[in-house]
Amino acid sequence: MASIVHPPEPGDAHISMDDVRTSIEEWEESKEFAEEEGAEEFQPPFSIELYQQLKEFANAANGFEEAIADEYFLEYITQIIDDCYEDIPPKKSSDWPYRHIKVDYEAAAEEAKQDYTSVEFGGVTYWCR
Repeated sequence: MASIVHPPEPGDAHISMDDVRTSIEEWEESKEFAEEEGAEEFQPPFSIELYQQLKEFANAANGFEEAIADEYFLEYITQIIDDCYEDIPPKKSSDWPYRHIKVDYEAAAEEAKQDYTSVEFGGVTYWCR
């Protein structure tokens, strides 16, 4: 059985929902294996509290591929804009008139949220799509 080194946890900046599903499966397979082997005590790969939070998160974020922590969302959107929109003048250009042009990344991030769904995970808000 493959092992997740670090299951997603509340507060992680970016979470792949594949990692969430894999972590849940790993926990459940570990429990099944312990029961089949007649182990007296089940040693889970991570806490039952995190397992339960991951299950709730997976159910709420069903169908989404990624989740971005609210605290990190502005940075995430800024990176997307910088990577995808090459026609925007460079941030540090000293050439006229570009030195007077500024992108309102905060407004762009707020507007982008309409294309995402908010989901709670362990008390942290994530934006999913």
